[in-house]
Amino acid sequence: MLRICPAAGIALLVLAAPSARSSQDVSFDGLLRRLAASAPELRDPAVEQYLNLLGRTPLIEGDTAIFVAEGDGTRAPRIVGDFTEGGEYGEPLTDGVMTRIEGTAFYYLELPLAPDARIQYLVALGDQRAPDPRNPRHVTSFGVRMSELRMPGYHAPAEVWPDPSIPEGHVETRAFKS
Repeated sequence: MLRICPAAGIALLVLAAPSARSSQDVSFDGLLRRLAASAPELRDPAVEQYLNLLGRTPLIEGDTAIFVAEGDGTRAPRIVGDFTEGGEYGEPLTDGVMTRIEGTAFYYLELPLAPDARIQYLVALGDQRAPDPRNPRHVTSFGVRMSELRMPGYHAPAEVWPDPSIPEGHVETRAFKS
């Protein structure tokens, strides 16, 4: 439903969870359909509102992760990680390229994953790479801060959980001549 607030000069795409009285589709495909039917000037705010309502990216729908990122208007962002073979600088930059959400500054990538997958990724725009600003879950891998996605069926292996029966280690600094 589109609600216009003339006093504030804004329009909001109202999204609600489906109920017995409402058949509104809050899926990502539902968002794309609503955007296609809305006025161009309302599309960017509607995407922002949708993402804020959901609280974080990537979105998970079934066995698909949906990454959403804002572009710079000239290049499509890419999602890079081990599932795109890292998108190394010398490699063709076709893996992980996002599709523009028509009439907006936003792009998306739908990536089918195993139900128990765990991946690390970065959002790349040209030569710049950064963690997903809408994903609060981060890890450091080989000295690089990356975003982490855990599919709903993911369970961390027992060896990564602290064992209270094992004393914690510590770091010591030592100087020596060589």
